[in-house]
Amino acid sequence: MATSCQNEYDFYVISDDEDWENKVIIELQKRRQGLRCYSKRDHIPGKPKLENFIDGVNKCKKVVVGFTSTLSTGYLMFVTENAVQKMVDNNIIGSGKVIPVKITQDAIIPDILNIFSPADGWEDSFYEKLLDEKNMKMKLVEKQPEAGLQNQENSDSLEHLKRFIESIRNVKVSEVPYVKRIMTEASEYFLANGIDIRGVNIGSIIFSLFVYDTKSLMNLWDMHLSGQLIKDLAKILVPEDLQELFLEKWMTEIDEAEYKSTLSKLIDKHLKFKSR
Repeated sequence: MATSCQNEYDFYVISDDEDWENKVIIELQKRRQGLRCYSKRDHIPGKPKLENFIDGVNKCKKVVVGFTSTLSTGYLMFVTENAVQKMVDNNIIGSGKVIPVKITQDAIIPDILNIFSPADGWEDSFYEKLLDEKNMKMKLVEKQPEAGLQNQENSDSLEHLKRFIESIRNVKVSEVPYVKRIMTEASEYFLANGIDIRGVNIGSIIFSLFVYDTKSLMNLWDMHLSGQLIKDLAKILVPEDLQELFLEKWMTEIDEAEYKSTLSKLIDKHLKFKSR
């Protein structure tokens, strides 16, 4: 994972458990030589605490935030809110910059992070998932641009979708339960097909997907081409009585070149693993 002048570090690892932070950093660096990680031990003495925390968000490509079953401290919530706000301001909600992690199975994830799928810190594949960049985007786009006035039925069919987009754009606390339900159902759907969903961008809805094997990726592509993918998502995004109208207006879009590139990377990774 390359760094740049804007991202001096690859990961900012933060939690209320410094032992866990140190373990994560050691395991990540063990798996990838030259990886640079930032934590509270890198804070500059004498500098205001909040500025040190903001530096971590600004200097790092990814912010890994660990949670347990106890309520998070004020500084951890500050980092979380600052990182999410930065994503909102730069319109990069779906970039995967913030990765919430369940350190324990009964971990409490703050409401502001409910639009992101958390990683399970106890899984054997946890570190590989943090390092893996075999990702691609799947969009929901309108089949035709809106022209003139639309009838009330069509307007109603898009109301839920627009509400979802606005909730993500503004990260409205009042909308969190609604967004959480949509994201939970979408995450469960993609996970059942071997794919992680890391975030959603505004505008035309863009799902940032992380894929770990060729079979899951090819299955996603087949579902997209056959129209099954948009039908399944309609069941999640809009009420049953409006799904037919939704399907008339919306479709999924996956860039074929991006699909082929991701597939090639996965095949290369598989061949390298077999040759060990």
